[in-house]
Amino acid sequence: MKNVFLTIVLLLGFTTAFAADHEFYNSMTKVEYNSGSNVMKLNIKLDAEHLEKALGVKSTDAKFDAELEKYLKENFKIKVNGVEKSLEYEKHTPSGEMVWVYFHISGVDAVTSIEITNAMLISTFPQQQNLVNLNINNKRENFTCKKGNETGKANF
Repeated sequence: MKNVFLTIVLLLGFTTAFAADHEFYNSMTKVEYNSGSNVMKLNIKLDAEHLEKALGVKSTDAKFDAELEKYLKENFKIKVNGVEKSLEYEKHTPSGEMVWVYFHISGVDAVTSIEITNAMLISTFPQQQNLVNLNINNKRENFTCKKGNETGKANF
């Protein structure tokens, strides 16, 4: 009985130690477009601490927005109907331990296909997984971008 109790205590100790050190490396990207609007709206929810580490700049620093916009344009690419589109950065909004990043694409007339490369945080955190949720003309698709498979595509 004493050995069973000791084994349970040791297992709980190892499990708790592992869980305390295990971080999640994921983001969520939301892409919305309705025909007639000509604007595709995008936002990404990222871990604030991870984003600061990747940028090398604290979110309270005056140059954070400029660094974030540059990083976004280097690590997030989108093609609509096979044509690469320019991202227009709007702002970031802190929300507890997370940061919301808002941007859009102007001049979108119709959407038959979307290809997104989302490498956000992957070079800093190889375990990073970036979930992409698409809502195009009320049709929903999703995919995950991760190391070695940073690009996903959906047809509508």
